[in-house]
Amino acid sequence: MKYGIIGCGNLGKALVRGLLYAGVEAQDIFVNVKSEQTKQRVRAEFEQIAIVESKQELVNVTETIILVVEPKNAKEVLQEIGSYDLNGKSIISFMAGIKRAEIRQYLGEQGKTACVVRVMPNVSIANGSGIMGITYDEANKAMLEEVLEVFEKMGYVLQVDEDGLDTITVTAASGLAFAASLMQAYQTAGNVLLQNEVASREITLRVFENVIDLIKKEGLSFADLVARIATKGGTTEAGMNALNQEVIVESMEACMQASLAKCKKIV
Repeated sequence: MKYGIIGCGNLGKALVRGLLYAGVEAQDIFVNVKSEQTKQRVRAEFEQIAIVESKQELVNVTETIILVVEPKNAKEVLQEIGSYDLNGKSIISFMAGIKRAEIRQYLGEQGKTACVVRVMPNVSIANGSGIMGITYDEANKAMLEEVLEVFEKMGYVLQVDEDGLDTITVTAASGLAFAASLMQAYQTAGNVLLQNEVASREITLRVFENVIDLIKKEGLSFADLVARIATKGGTTEAGMNALNQEVIVESMEACMQASLAKCKKIV
């Protein structure tokens, strides 16, 4: 299977790394980008993959075409590739907010029979620990079998209906920033006590790693872990009593709802 990637910004580069991590050979990855500056960056980071000059060439030499461009450029890009022969090819969109019906519409006549897939990943697909929401027609599942196997090597793949992709965008892709913001708050508060930014950062990273490790290895819920650590009358219980969980939840819900509202109006 040969993979063609249109667009290679941060997410596009994460995809290239993810494909390589999943075992796809470098010579089976083809990239098409607009600017000369981006071409130079891609060449510097991925010496063995091919950079093709035109979308037509990319369509001609690949079976799976993955669009990692900004939603505002969707119509232009899709109309162009829709003018080429897409018979037997899969079109996979990483573009937020562009529905499969719109993709088919922009592809024109080719869109009536094309295998169209939408995927919402986060950048951790680069090292095999990503999260990917995916939606496609069940009639195309057999055709997508090899692609799905590759995606599963890049992380956790969750099949959802198309409306569910927006929630994956918020909780998984944007969620990396939300979680990092919570960790930053923890580090900042810790540094007030420690007066040592380096140590505060390291403790923050290790504490969050410890939480994940304990929960995964021992099958605990978050509440289970809190109960284990916060013994009655102890220092942890005193801290937990001062921590307003409801405010944190309300703030996170407001954060995600604002992100979701923007996601639905992205185009």
